[in-house]
Amino acid sequence: MALYGLVRSQRERLLFELSQVFCWDCGWAVTVYEDRQSPRDLPTSAWGAMLADVAARQYYAVVMFQSAPGLDEYCKQYDTHVAVISPDTSSHVPAGGWRRVKVGR
Repeated sequence: MALYGLVRSQRERLLFELSQVFCWDCGWAVTVYEDRQSPRDLPTSAWGAMLADVAARQYYAVVMFQSAPGLDEYCKQYDTHVAVISPDTSSHVPAGGWRRVKVGR
């Protein structure tokens, strides 16, 4: 599994860390890819490295807490699934509560 996050704020840091916990709770071994600014603004990025690894067919799935236009179509050509997860960060739900998991295809 690949876990990608664009982490630019405290909220996104929390969502990224909760996404990592979700993967561990599911028993998935993950490779973490993290960018702290838009991949378009970087000469090299974790996003680009992840896409290259997907093209090399290294992963069954990519897990993210943000959606990325066109990622599902890109991954589809390499038989890789995309899962966009939405952690529930409200105070009345225990850590690890999840609102939804949307899996491409």
